[in-house]
Amino acid sequence: MRILVVHCRYQRRGGEDVAVDREMDALERHGATVLRHIADNAAIEGAGSLRTAARAIWSTDAYRDVQRAIAVHRPDVVHVHNTFAYLSPSVLAAAHATGTPVVQTLHNYRLACPGGLLTRNGAACEDCVGRQAKWPALVHGCYRDSKSATAVVMAMLAFHEARGTWNRDVDLFLAPSPAARDVLLRVGLPASRTMVKPNFVPDPGAGAASWGGPRSGAVAVARLDKEKGLRFLVDLWRGVDMDLTIIGDGPLRQVLEESDNPRIRFAGARTSDEVSNALASAELLLVPSLFQETFALVAVEAQAHGVPVMASDLGACRDWITPGWDGFLVPPGDAEAWRAALTRWRALSRDERAAMGGRARAAYDAVHRPERVVQYQISLYEGLLTGRRAHEIGQA
Repeated sequence: MRILVVHCRYQRRGGEDVAVDREMDALERHGATVLRHIADNAAIEGAGSLRTAARAIWSTDAYRDVQRAIAVHRPDVVHVHNTFAYLSPSVLAAAHATGTPVVQTLHNYRLACPGGLLTRNGAACEDCVGRQAKWPALVHGCYRDSKSATAVVMAMLAFHEARGTWNRDVDLFLAPSPAARDVLLRVGLPASRTMVKPNFVPDPGAGAASWGGPRSGAVAVARLDKEKGLRFLVDLWRGVDMDLTIIGDGPLRQVLEESDNPRIRFAGARTSDEVSNALASAELLLVPSLFQETFALVAVEAQAHGVPVMASDLGACRDWITPGWDGFLVPPGDAEAWRAALTRWRALSRDERAAMGGRARAAYDAVHRPERVVQYQISLYEGLLTGRRAHEIGQA
């Protein structure tokens, strides 16, 4: 099977870029031919604001480039990931016009929320979900704290909704979690063509998931910004008799480090191997997000390492964590509830913690192993192609 993957990388590499790269590599290992059409939002740096805005709404260059790639490579399926801002949804129209089946993975909530995260001022927000005119986002400047930038996103959404791009040009939508799918259906995507296809996480191996060696303390792995809830976590940790390692970098790092709590160690940005080693030696992962994660990558990575997860009771974490069995779900931003959950955790014996870690690993095995996810993805592609062939026979 030949798959043309279309993706626009972010200026700051994050979970979406990681998921796309892992997926392409895994598809190739599974025997598929992956043809990469990758753009980078770094290309818009230095471009004029009007030109950038126009390109985000409809890029004639990207339209032509995708059509040329399809003509040269003749893929069976075109799989589109992020199109904002350098590519634009014009690439969906370009692929559809060739008659090639089009799949799009919606890694964030941009169709429902111009900011893409369903958050405002560090708290969950759904004011724009289901609204045709997403005026609350403009009033608050939800995209990059800028009303003008938010207006560009709104114009892009309004143009393509009026054009019917998503209903007409995409054969199958993929959401990374049931929670994400639920939100996207409220935008008006067709339920029959919107499926859950979770991301996968590489298996670190039985040794990394074992509790046979030393484990201690808690770890948090996140970009240090207000939506991830790290300021809340640092404030919460005053008086907590447990070591906490915070891995990650971001705009709040200096402010957070001023907490001067001897129980907290700031490790900064780390490689994926270093994160894996940290998880393999931790007892508990903390995910105090103040917004709805579409997938919660680090939570699944922790489960792969046999680490129970204590997370905000929001978004995809609800889909992957069974409270009291393999982790904890706690109301976001509720300090009293988080302290109570930490007290319950500390009351567990090591054997009880290890048993919970084993159940977390079993949850990973059941859903997020690479071979399981990739086989399912290939079956979705094959289903599209089978349906297309049946339709063509019926039209003959």
